[in-house]
Amino acid sequence: MVNLTKKRPIQTRLFRELCKEMGADHKHLLFFLREEVLAYLKKEDSDLAVLFGDKLWLARLAYLVDIFRKLNELNTSLQGKESTILELEDGIKGFAACLGSWQSQLKAGAYGMFPVLSAHMQL
Repeated sequence: MVNLTKKRPIQTRLFRELCKEMGADHKHLLFFLREEVLAYLKKEDSDLAVLFGDKLWLARLAYLVDIFRKLNELNTSLQGKESTILELEDGIKGFAACLGSWQSQLKAGAYGMFPVLSAHMQL
């Protein structure tokens, strides 16, 4: 989908204009622009438009938004000139422990640790 909107400069400009016309707060984040992306895909007569009506697919996309945000936070926390290898190892081990906990919570139907997924599930 990203390739469809970004493969040519004209496509990028058209998508940016569509977002502007629709009053979108974002211009680059796929999940947060799902309504704008859907309108664009329909305008382009793309088969990908069907995905934005699929609740399971959107839930997976929401999960990816949250998990990549957490991975980005981990990555950012591991950067810094003053960090020691022990601190970095602790950060990675702590994140790995969180993954197990998150998995258990997700299986129990608790989505609180993933705000975008949680908001999507309440729709």
